[in-house]
Amino acid sequence: MLLNEPNCRHDKFAVMVGVTPPKYSSEELARLEAAEMVKHDYEGKQYTLYELMQLQNKYNRQIKNLQQIVTGLEAADGERYKISLERRNRQLDKWLVRAADLSELINEIEKEFVRPQTPEPELEFNVCLSNIDDYLKGKSLSYEVLDWFATNGNQTSLGQFAPGDNGQDYNRYDIQILALVNYVNEKLGTSVDANIIKAMMKVESQVGYFQGSPTANGNIDVMQVLDPGIKYSANFYK
Repeated sequence: MLLNEPNCRHDKFAVMVGVTPPKYSSEELARLEAAEMVKHDYEGKQYTLYELMQLQNKYNRQIKNLQQIVTGLEAADGERYKISLERRNRQLDKWLVRAADLSELINEIEKEFVRPQTPEPELEFNVCLSNIDDYLKGKSLSYEVLDWFATNGNQTSLGQFAPGDNGQDYNRYDIQILALVNYVNEKLGTSVDANIIKAMMKVESQVGYFQGSPTANGNIDVMQVLDPGIKYSANFYK
């Protein structure tokens, strides 16, 4: 992003012709160009948005000049120049009011240039259920689906573990645990407590942090249900 010029509202950025996708479609550009040509009534005259912005700059310069004069009169001798100071303050107040009114009008007009936002479709139960079905068959799964099941299922909270001595976050998979337990309970009609699953993860792999034998793959098999060496664990824990 390059630095803008003073009083310039245009953004400058690098593009690669034929590679960088256009920011606006042809239809959007036509809509914006038409909006720029619309005349707006202000103090009995008609102005385009650009002309109103130029007028706003003029007002701001006038206000700045008056503020400098008032500051100078106050610093010189407020009492000696009392009448002049009062007159300048009255002028300043009028310009400030005009500038505020103009700014409000410009802000209202600029709303016409905001790109209409397409609302995100709300996730539905059957859609989320189908997404997790597909995930268990090897497809990817969005965080939004997990979050939906974690906050809309029968169980929406878990007990919390304190951090480990080295700052381990044993609560880092809460969303995934809640989502998948809620999914299983819904599919199978069971009532598994997600806290039990979380506790098993803590015991089996320290929620993925423990890498010693026999849980050398703890970071990817946090419950050790796929560990080929699990048959040796009975001897390990004797």
